[in-house]
Amino acid sequence: MSERPILVATDLTVRSDRALDRGVQLASQMGAPLVVAHAVEHETPAAQALVGRARESLDREVRELGFAAGGMLLTGSPPEQVADAAERIKARLIVMGAPRYNELRDRLTGTALDALLRRVNVPVLVVKRRARAPYRRLVAATDFSEASRAALFVAAELFADAEITLLHTYSRPVPVRLKADEMTAYGRERAREGMDEFLAGLGGRELSLNVRIEEGPTAPTVETVAEQLDADLIVLGAHGASGYVHATIGSQASEIINWSNRDLLVVRRRAEGPR
Repeated sequence: MSERPILVATDLTVRSDRALDRGVQLASQMGAPLVVAHAVEHETPAAQALVGRARESLDREVRELGFAAGGMLLTGSPPEQVADAAERIKARLIVMGAPRYNELRDRLTGTALDALLRRVNVPVLVVKRRARAPYRRLVAATDFSEASRAALFVAAELFADAEITLLHTYSRPVPVRLKADEMTAYGRERAREGMDEFLAGLGGRELSLNVRIEEGPTAPTVETVAEQLDADLIVLGAHGASGYVHATIGSQASEIINWSNRDLLVVRRRAEGPR
């Protein structure tokens, strides 16, 4: 049994139902404690009444799960509070619903998921589909970075029984002197070399992987391969800096999160320096 809990972040709306169901499924599968957290921003004169209503809703949500779970009511910025709570209870995983844009400000600075990923060093599972069964087929996207390597290791540990396809996408190099077909061959050869180097750098970890290299734009190609394989989950490594806008989580990771209609596991490799 795992002693590290799974933390489900909920906004107490129906949007969080799928995340709650997946959190219950994973906690049962892993033998892990389950904690359900909700954050209320403490900004208005009616804040105390709002906190009271949120506590009642959270307690009811936890009781109705049909699974032993703890409730955690937080006050303050939701991304900050969830990140701090996850670190404080040493969560193994944060589970949350799909992000959405509420206003123009979100388009510029990112969603709550973007803000959370800039702060937390805990894997984040973004749930978009109903939890009908455990994850069985994973597509782990790699750009050969340390972030994608870390994400691969985390996914292999969390979902040890799942089949993992390691996928790298590449674009055809800009033609210089070679013909189009020669540029295609050149680009693919460079991708293969990168994949060989990436696999050699796994540090002797014994992972059973299917390897694919595909030409095309990253987000739609990842989703196309996941569709072909009937994958349950896409695994991404996010480059985490102390950045200023949501692009700092890694433009490709952010694009795939927005593009895909299936669940995603995002593992942030924390950069050096302050958060």
